[in-house]
Amino acid sequence: MEIINDPHTRKPCNSARNIYLGGVLIAGGIVWLCYKLDIIGSEIFDRIFNWPVLLMVVGGYFLSRRKVVAGIVPLAVGAAFALPRMFGIWTPATELLLPMTAIALGVALLLQK
Repeated sequence: MEIINDPHTRKPCNSARNIYLGGVLIAGGIVWLCYKLDIIGSEIFDRIFNWPVLLMVVGGYFLSRRKVVAGIVPLAVGAAFALPRMFGIWTPATELLLPMTAIALGVALLLQK
């Protein structure tokens, strides 16, 4: 006879990953819905939904899975391009990209076990 719900054979639920993905989907859905209902304008929507922010979300996902190097690098690259655009600060992101990547890799190596 086979035991279907044996607690020793089930994979543990990664609650940090589920909370992160759920939160990102809910927040993204609320912003998207507000944009479709003309509650927020296209300027705010375009600042939130773009490829640098997507890189930051991917980096956050990897950090929630405790993959430090894989999380910090896209987070730093996304931040280098997204933050100046979000706050209206003109900085050449390509000049910031390499130093921020070097800092991120250094921090990741220090935090790695």
